Amino acid sequence: MKCGEAIKMLRLMPSSLNQRLVLFILLPVALVLVVVGMIGFIYARDQLLNQWGEATILKLQRTAHQVDMRLSLPKTLMMMIQGMQNVDDVRYASKFILKELEEIDGVKRVALEWAAPDRQHGMTKYRSSDSEAPGRTNSTMMRMGPWQQLIRVTPPQFDTSLNAKAISLLVDINDANGSVVGQLRVVLRFDALVTAIEEKEWWQNHRAYLIDEKGKILIETGMQEKTVPQSVQLSQEILDAINREAQGTVIGNVLPPPIVTGFYRLQEAPWTLVIQAPGSEVLAPILRFRLLFFIFGGFVIAVILFLIRSSTTGTVRAIRSVSTATGAVAQGIYDVELPEGGRDEVGELIGNFSTMVDQLKERTRLKDSLNLAMEVQQQLLPKRSFCVGDICFAGICEYCDETGGDYYDFLNPELMGDGRVGITVGDVSGHGVAAALLMTTTRALVRSQVSQHVGLDEAVTHVNRLLIKDTEENGNFATLFIASFDIANHTIEWVRAGHDPALLYDPDNDQFLELGGEGVALGLTEGWEYQSKRHENWKPGQTVLIITDGVWETENPSGKQFGKARLKEIMRRLGPYVTAETIVGTIHEEVKKFRGNVSPCDDATLVAIRWRHPSGRRDS
Repeated sequence: MKCGEAIKMLRLMPSSLNQRLVLFILLPVALVLVVVGMIGFIYARDQLLNQWGEATILKLQRTAHQVDMRLSLPKTLMMMIQGMQNVDDVRYASKFILKELEEIDGVKRVALEWAAPDRQHGMTKYRSSDSEAPGRTNSTMMRMGPWQQLIRVTPPQFDTSLNAKAISLLVDINDANGSVVGQLRVVLRFDALVTAIEEKEWWQNHRAYLIDEKGKILIETGMQEKTVPQSVQLSQEILDAINREAQGTVIGNVLPPPIVTGFYRLQEAPWTLVIQAPGSEVLAPILRFRLLFFIFGGFVIAVILFLIRSSTTGTVRAIRSVSTATGAVAQGIYDVELPEGGRDEVGELIGNFSTMVDQLKERTRLKDSLNLAMEVQQQLLPKRSFCVGDICFAGICEYCDETGGDYYDFLNPELMGDGRVGITVGDVSGHGVAAALLMTTTRALVRSQVSQHVGLDEAVTHVNRLLIKDTEENGNFATLFIASFDIANHTIEWVRAGHDPALLYDPDNDQFLELGGEGVALGLTEGWEYQSKRHENWKPGQTVLIITDGVWETENPSGKQFGKARLKEIMRRLGPYVTAETIVGTIHEEVKKFRGNVSPCDDATLVAIRWRHPSGRRDS
């Protein structure tokens, strides 16, 4: 490059701040605004056309609905006659239905005609005023079908008796063989139907038509009532669209379009409403905007630059304050102060952040409350294991949430009486706080009834009657298994209320016995009388295992359940010389190992009751 040309290029480079602003800010912004303006014009043009189409379809739909409603009432009454099963029913009911039809606004004539064989003339018709319709018996059956196949709407014709155009609704009455045995005709004034159309503002202010399925004008803007139907002067594109779709708009390929057309087809008659508007009228707002955009473009650019500069400082300051507050919240400090936001996005961000902090604070409080509720509920459960004489109890309850609906309870001899000890295992439907509250109620009711030293069956029956008063409205329920153990008589007595049967394991014979029985869950059937069961041959060394479904229904990552077979295999593997606490702990660990990293989806409770083995070898 020559020296003179280089000097010339340097002179063209901006040498002042104003020049740099013009070159690097104003010029790019101006280009962007021009491009955006063009894109915005195209987008706004399409949106205006779409909005006009949606608004027009809605207007046509509402008007068509009014006409359909006027037609649907007589159609409904006509279908009542057509759908009757024999002629006698039609004769009887027609007196009332025809009267109802005649009282409908716009109905001018109603005729129910019967057809019967005639030797000379083939068929003879009888009007509805005839009291009899010869040739029919009670066994004559009618056929039914869709309205559109049964009721026909005739084109509007000039009726000289009415001195106005009228339409007829026709429905045939067929026998079981498909032969026509009669016909019901309802004549309506056409002007009574289209009054709802002609009164609309859009009908009076635009070019509009009501056409039939053949493309004939039934009525149009400024058309006299007695004018005969004529061909619609619409383009083939519009007619094709009307034949294809029930509703829509036709814009054309020229933009802006000279004419925009909307149409909507009626449901109860083969007619279509059509409205047309000039494209310049529909697009008038965007055309005016385009002119104003170019006139005030330079002024808008200057205003935008000023607003960008003035708002940047406040925006940066607000973002820094939100960032500082975020760090404080991350450390558990929720009492943060933020500047008051405006009405822009930054103000919305500050408002949403403040709302989030308040919600986090509330959730932390709720979390603390749930933890407290969990501690209270855990305190309601007995200690993990203890022995009463030679009977040892052990249990564990694991909730899938902070609180749950499972529970177990040891009933000492003071509660049971007669030197017996007892155990209760319950499973309330659902999880969380609601289930925990129902569990607490169930536990209190069971203890209250057992303390009265009544039979287990009577106690559970009373508990059910009391509990159902709390569950009859919300549909909650609880399953229960309660058992008492009598060492002196070597017996186990139990009541099963919808719970899984307990397992009695005899290690000497390596046999499992299910302690089952009938009984629905508590809180479902108020009048249920529970019956107790008894096992007479309970021996030392045997173990009773009571679990909730959350144990054996535990799933591993592949979706396979733990199952009862694994429980039995663990019991066999442990052998006869283990404590109840060892049994519970081993099964619990095996379930956790089987579950892997899958979160528990149900509460799980496991209780073992063991009569110490009589051998001199000590349980371990």
